[in-house]
Amino acid sequence: MHIKRAGDAVKIATAIHDALALSATPFTAPASAPNTDLEIDTKQLDQIMAQSGKVNSGVYQFSIPRAEKILEAGMEVPPSMGVATAINVQPAGGDKAAITGDFVLIASEVNPVLSITS
Repeated sequence: MHIKRAGDAVKIATAIHDALALSATPFTAPASAPNTDLEIDTKQLDQIMAQSGKVNSGVYQFSIPRAEKILEAGMEVPPSMGVATAINVQPAGGDKAAITGDFVLIASEVNPVLSITS
């Protein structure tokens, strides 16, 4: 779910907190797992993705921003605000992995990307 709001930051944060409480989302951060060897070839993943990933709690993560600036109402939206493609690789043993991702695409890119990834 994405939220787009403008206005009083305290009122917006309160509304988001109340919505998260309805979903039983925990408000404490989980214990952090040490950044240890993932038993996958992260150098090869970096080479394939042409990006450098990072280890975060046992997951190898890529955050790949769009080449062009993303604007909303004339203001630039930085990649850290959810306009970067995110790919997460979690080792599953035996040279296997569970991989999730969120692609940031323009309309003309959707069908070509779907045909590759499905």
